[in-house]
Formats: sequence, C-alpha cells, structure tokens
Amino acid sequence: MSLPHLPRVDEAHATGDTAALYERAHHKLGAGPLPAALRNLVGSPVLFRDMMLNLERVVTERPPLGRNERVLIGLGTAAAADAPDLARWLDGLAASFGVLDISRRAAVEVALACRTVNAYYRAKTLLDLPGTGMDPHANLRASPLMTGHLPKATVELLCTAVSVHLLCKSCTTAHARAALDAGATQPQIEEAIRIQAVIVGLVPLER
Repeated sequence: MSLPHLPRVDEAHATGDTAALYERAHHKLGAGPLPAALRNLVGSPVLFRDMMLNLERVVTERPPLGRNERVLIGLGTAAAADAPDLARWLDGLAASFGVLDISRRAAVEVALACRTVNAYYRAKTLLDLPGTGMDPHANLRASPLMTGHLPKATVELLCTAVSVHLLCKSCTTAHARAALDAGATQPQIEEAIRIQAVIVGLVPLER
C-alpha cells in the first residue's frame, strides 16, 4: 500500500524526533532491523507508535498466552497473509527466543495448510444452495495440521487466527471449538484473534 505524504526516513539518516521513534521501537522490539511495515510508518509518529505498541503485544509475554506461542501465531498469520518481510522478522525473533526451527517451520506449514482448506469451505458457504450442496468434506491434503510438531491447542489457536483473517466463518467456529477441546481458554482464543488483527493491520504497510 502506498502511503501518500508519509516521508520514508532510513534509520541510518534519522535525526531528532524520527531518531527518537526508532530508538523507542528498538527498546520495545529488539536491536535488530525493524520490519518494513513499521519503518514505512515513521513519517506518521502517531501511527508508528500505535503499530509499534500493538506489535510489542504480539511478541511480549503476557497472560493469557506465553511469548513463544504468541510469536508462532504471529508468524503463521504473517505467512498466511502473504507478508514475507514480517514473517521473516517474526521468524528471526522467534529464533532469538530459543524457539526450535522445527516449531517455527511447523507454524508456517500449519498456517498455509489451513489457508488451503479454508479456501474450500469459503466456497462452500458461497455455493451451498438447496439441492446443489457441496461435499461437506474438503478432501484436501493438510498433513501439517496432524504432524504433532506443535501442541494441539497452539495449532487450533493459529488456525482460528488464520480463519478469521480469511473470513471463513465455519472454519473459525470449528477451530475455536477444537482449541477449547484441546485445553485452550476463551481468553486465549480472543488473544490469538488480537494477534491476527495486529499482523493483518501491518500487512499492507510492508509493500
């Protein structure tokens, strides 16, 4: 998304208030390069601050979800939302937190498998007319949903987040119920949806 009238100031050349924004972001989000979506907002201090604080929520330990679970949900959502820069940033952050490579890879694979199955059920909602109903089962391969590399509750929270992003009502309901069955709580489901909202809000800004 092109942001008219918002100057893009590279961090290396930032001075004054702009340099202070970058400094605060690093204090909140770590010393490494910031995601492009955030850098592209530096010309709007209010939006920059809001998005920075929202992103901090994604990657900081706070009830009802742990830090690693948060960053994995964010990573998977970024992958499903076609935000490669944000996904790379979250993957690097997860690695710095000690999240195993197999878990980070599993989050991306789960999200992409979920996106594939979601596409069928969204179509079913659109085309399921009396007498012409589609097969109630997608019958599509989605092996990452079954591998066990992530806890079942984490898989279902991630799939709930992805399903909300993709606007699949039946998928969202099914995965939220499965998350509860796997031991997740209602506040955890709501927090996974908040994480999704932050990621989706940033996606157009990285382009």
